Amino acid sequence: MRRLVGILFVVTLVVGLFAGCGEDAAKPKITQLHASESCGVAPLRVDFRGDATAGEPLDDPTGANNWLEFTWDFGDGTVIEGGTSVAYHEYLEPGMYVVTLTAEDNNGDRASRSETIEVRADSLTIDAYVLLNDEPVTEVPTCAPLDMGVTAESCDFDPVVDSYERFTFRWSVADTVYTAPFSRHFFGSEDVGEQTVGLLLEDPARSITRRDSVSVSVVESEGADLSLDADWLLSPQGTEDVVLMRDVPSFSDTLTYTIRLANDGPDQAYQVEVVGEVDDNNRLFFHEANASHGSFVFVEDDDQWTWFVEALPAGDVATLDVTIFLEQGNAGNRYFFPAAITPYDCDPDDDDLEVEPILELVTVP
Repeated sequence: MRRLVGILFVVTLVVGLFAGCGEDAAKPKITQLHASESCGVAPLRVDFRGDATAGEPLDDPTGANNWLEFTWDFGDGTVIEGGTSVAYHEYLEPGMYVVTLTAEDNNGDRASRSETIEVRADSLTIDAYVLLNDEPVTEVPTCAPLDMGVTAESCDFDPVVDSYERFTFRWSVADTVYTAPFSRHFFGSEDVGEQTVGLLLEDPARSITRRDSVSVSVVESEGADLSLDADWLLSPQGTEDVVLMRDVPSFSDTLTYTIRLANDGPDQAYQVEVVGEVDDNNRLFFHEANASHGSFVFVEDDDQWTWFVEALPAGDVATLDVTIFLEQGNAGNRYFFPAAITPYDCDPDDDDLEVEPILELVTVP
């Protein structure tokens, strides 16, 4: 008896599955929704076609889908009922529109499919912007690094993934012109007041030219009180000393000395360059450098180096570790390590921003 019940259950299940499959197969389905344009400029005409299958047929069908009734909703308030699987529509206003095609058979079963159409006001839009410390600004102090950039958008250009190399650029700032997509400018004291950052962008492939501009107010920087000191990491000297002493090893060694750049305020320091050199006496050789702020460049031909600190906040201290290779020396050898702060490029007459210590290493037995 249990076996008979089990067989009946299996048969019922199989019949139910086949019945379900047959019922699903009879319902309408929209396999594709084609649009001649997915993005364009208003007014935009778009031709649509839907590919539909199945559906409960009428008593006397005369075509593949003639028993299906189609409704088009173009997403802008326009609806076509009782239509066919093809339609067209013209979008007059910019916007994002969701087009929905619904197929219904004579049993009332329905299927829908949607696509999004983007209608733009212009074939290419640009939005120029300026940043200070990665933040949008309308006011910028003198000497501060002002970053200039642009966001461009069109149907065939995605600003997130596409390259701006397809465009040509002409940034106009005061009396300076830049041609890179993303550029940097420094205003000097002579630029205090309202300034305009202008952009001329061209798309040569499509013969399109666009212009945009951003206005900024340039204010005088309060400046900064900068100072330098240095010591050997292995034999630290007082930070006020400019003569650094260290015992000469009886063997070759790599030694590190540290330059400290301090900003006592009142304002952030911009475009600070610390220049120095390794004494050319055939006993000292530059090995490497590590800077806590900015960038370091060593020119081997003349044993000179430059430490560039783009911005140093008030109250902050930046450090530069310079490692040299020291050959075995003699008692009384003196090696000089000049280092000096250069004035701000944009305001070279400000004496408060210039310090010129000469760091001297005296080797002793």
